[in-house]
Amino acid sequence: MPETGAEQEAESSVLIPEDPEERLQYHVLVAELAGQRNVPNVAAFHYLEAAQLSQNPELAESATRYSLLAGDESMALQAALRWSTLAPSAVPPRELIARNYLRKGRVDALYAECRAIIARHPEGPDEGFREVALLLSGDPEQAEPALAVMQRLVNAEPQRAAAHYAYGLQAIRLGRYDLGIEQADAALKLDREWSEAYLLKIGAQVRSKQLPEARRTFDQAYKRSSERNTLRLSYARLLLEAEQLDAASEQYREVLRQDRTNSDAHFALALIALQSRKPDEAYRHFLTLFESGQRRDDAAWFLGQIEDERENFREAYNWYGAVTGGSHVIEALLRKSYMLYKLEGIQPALASLEKLRQHG
Repeated sequence: MPETGAEQEAESSVLIPEDPEERLQYHVLVAELAGQRNVPNVAAFHYLEAAQLSQNPELAESATRYSLLAGDESMALQAALRWSTLAPSAVPPRELIARNYLRKGRVDALYAECRAIIARHPEGPDEGFREVALLLSGDPEQAEPALAVMQRLVNAEPQRAAAHYAYGLQAIRLGRYDLGIEQADAALKLDREWSEAYLLKIGAQVRSKQLPEARRTFDQAYKRSSERNTLRLSYARLLLEAEQLDAASEQYREVLRQDRTNSDAHFALALIALQSRKPDEAYRHFLTLFESGQRRDDAAWFLGQIEDERENFREAYNWYGAVTGGSHVIEALLRKSYMLYKLEGIQPALASLEKLRQHG
């Protein structure tokens, strides 16, 4: 059975110096040795002891990290509290503390910690609200207390559009689409030009299958937007994420009518065409991307896949050979060798693989 921190302290107390500075050095040394030897519980204990003797927040940060590695939630909370004390503007320890309070149902303490995150966020309170929204939407089982805390936070600053936006974002992430729409509307009452708030509302409407309403919201946003194609692309992505392929395709095609070279629209339409078993249409979009120099590696990979499926092995071989980087490069090299096998037999294919092994 692993030793507890208290047992570790008792066994080694005879070695611990009485002088505070020497004691600090001792704990840091033992913590570093334990970390090097992958004994996180011992490292966490000694880093925490050192953090209590020092004003250096990095020691408390290390204590927090090793406590988490050791799976010791209680020690991690102690370490995070010390870290937060030494570095009041640091967001990570406050997030850890807040998650702990949420799991344990300490709603008032959670509210206070979230207020501190908002007030001390390095990018300002608007980003602080967004950070809290993401923090409080990570556990669906804790949705009710998390939403209640966010409601209190919004009530404290009802004239801040970003507060309502954050509440709406949290609600949508927790599947509360009606609440998300309500809060997006509240944000838009305070800032009629805010494209992100329109998109938040559209996202909730699309996810809840309110497609006509989503289109009306998009039309309202479009009239006010100075970056209309960017807005349309975002709308199309939301439709695509909700698997509304026809509606998404319509929006991507409209993007191309305004900007024929838009790589995002070409790529999305190509993938939709592949999913809809329309390889000829997909081929045209991928070829446009490749010839324009945009997303060449991705385009070459998919062009190779299409020719591979058609059993046009020479064309597939050439397209796979055009993949020079990106996430598909290794698989493309292997498929290129397989195409060589289909074209010329096993020996040339094996020679190709051997060359690949030798030269990388």
